[in-house]
Amino acid sequence: MNKTVISVSQFQLLVILYTVGTTILIIPAGLAAEAKQDAWLAAAAGVAVGLPVVWLHSLVGRRLQGRDFHSYCGDVLGRWAGAAVTAFLVLFFFLSSATLLSYVGNFLTTQILVETPIEFIHLLFGAIVVMAMRLGLETIARTAEIFFPWFVGLFGALVLLLLPQVELDHVRPVFETEVKVLLRAGLTLAATSAMPLISFFLVFSSVQRPERIRGAMVSANLAGGLFIIIISFVSIAVLGADLTERLMYPSYALAKKVSVGKFIQRVEIIIAALWFISIFFKLTLYFHGCLVSLAKLAKLDSYRPLTLPMGMLLVIYGQVVYPNVHYMLEWDKKVWVPMMIVLGIFLPLGLLAVDLLRSRRKGAG
Repeated sequence: MNKTVISVSQFQLLVILYTVGTTILIIPAGLAAEAKQDAWLAAAAGVAVGLPVVWLHSLVGRRLQGRDFHSYCGDVLGRWAGAAVTAFLVLFFFLSSATLLSYVGNFLTTQILVETPIEFIHLLFGAIVVMAMRLGLETIARTAEIFFPWFVGLFGALVLLLLPQVELDHVRPVFETEVKVLLRAGLTLAATSAMPLISFFLVFSSVQRPERIRGAMVSANLAGGLFIIIISFVSIAVLGADLTERLMYPSYALAKKVSVGKFIQRVEIIIAALWFISIFFKLTLYFHGCLVSLAKLAKLDSYRPLTLPMGMLLVIYGQVVYPNVHYMLEWDKKVWVPMMIVLGIFLPLGLLAVDLLRSRRKGAG
């Protein structure tokens, strides 16, 4: 395979946008359901819980030493165990890609393009992701450099336009929620914004200066977490905890509240644009992990021959991965969080422990 190289700053932008991902649109509702008016504190707790996890992930990046992640797994765990990890990651990344594609279709068909067939939306968005993968990781990273200033500008404009609607009584009393509830809600956020950063295990070998991965990854995840904390606070302060909890997409409803002199109104497309930007990069990096892992398993020199057939399967599976909204909510709550604890914490922890043990044995030998 040709060596792909991205700069540290490009890597950071990808981590920020990946961290925000789907959370900017849907997470305030889940946090409000658990922590009520302290949802923004739960978001802060989630960021705090996620930072050690991200630091753990960065340690894996430091241990690669020029190898790709799957070669590292093979060296540490052995040929067959390493191949088993690779096969499981293929399934995980493909499933995660399909769930995000389903999110896109459900949101657009219920909020904006209500008369458009969801199949067409999945096909269009899936084609964009396939095109991005055909162009490669370097192009995706450069695209992040183009879109990130727009992301920050639109987010800042939305928050400023909502300031007149803020009611601080909505966030009082502060710290009424028990600490264990805040941590439980924070764990759910960390399972969405920090633990899925295992996708970057497949990106580490492409970073230009791998010795800077640790600081770059932790700081970028923290920056992405600040976006989540801010949108959670503004959602509660403007809509109130009860309404935020009941809405499927509270951030989208939040943007409908903008009214400046009865001239600037109904700017909800801003939050939609923010979400499309962040979810595009998260979905693309999930799909990148799937293709790279599958190519490694099949011993192919490049993942590009797999982009079209796997893209077609992605569009098809995106139609059926969530039969209904209730199933989606139950999956996210009962399956996703435990699965991410295993993959996001125990997998890297196990790899590092075995790697350290083998290194000590070699040193002793």
